[in-house]
Amino acid sequence: MRTIDLSRNLDTDTPPFPGDNEVEIFITQSKGEHASEGGGYLNASTIRFSVHTGTHMDAPFHFFNDQPTIDQIPLESCIGPAIRLDLTNRYQQKKIGSEDLFPYQTLINQQQNILIETGWEKQWKTRRYFTDFPVLTEDAAELLLSCEVKLVGIDTPSVDKYPHFAHQILLGHQILILENLVHLDQLPDTSFQLIALPLKLTGRDGSPVRAIARVEE
Repeated sequence: MRTIDLSRNLDTDTPPFPGDNEVEIFITQSKGEHASEGGGYLNASTIRFSVHTGTHMDAPFHFFNDQPTIDQIPLESCIGPAIRLDLTNRYQQKKIGSEDLFPYQTLINQQQNILIETGWEKQWKTRRYFTDFPVLTEDAAELLLSCEVKLVGIDTPSVDKYPHFAHQILLGHQILILENLVHLDQLPDTSFQLIALPLKLTGRDGSPVRAIARVEE
């Protein structure tokens, strides 16, 4: 099996979603050799950032107060077979509608975890990244719902923009959302194993994840 990292680096250069705080890292301890009786080094740090920074998962609680928080997400929902939908030839149209998903509907029906590649990851750290990205339309989200998917991932900062119809449809039916994925172009068209585990942040609306794919050689 080959492992493909689908996650962005998380550091002080990671751009936050507009309106969120910048990533801050504080070095709390940094001691050289012989820092303790046993010798060696001691390094410790504190980090502060929005849970929706970098590659992250949205919990239903992100939009619904009565829906599960990120610590209540069943772990089996974060691990399982997935497929990639190559929509890289459509991102410049700004919207991904149900008509763009129809050719893949049979394939979508066979899998619960869907990763959508738009090619937008190439705009990372440009001025356009958070403003011009392609979005899922309301009818596209409804189609994914009708196919009974459990997780939708995408290589853009969000699945949609205000008024967030796709978020509401997906999260309202407890369909998890992964955003800011990377390296989707390295995935096969056939099924692979997706692992995207969030931190167990009690009562919160989302979490950064280390998303990876396990691919048979």
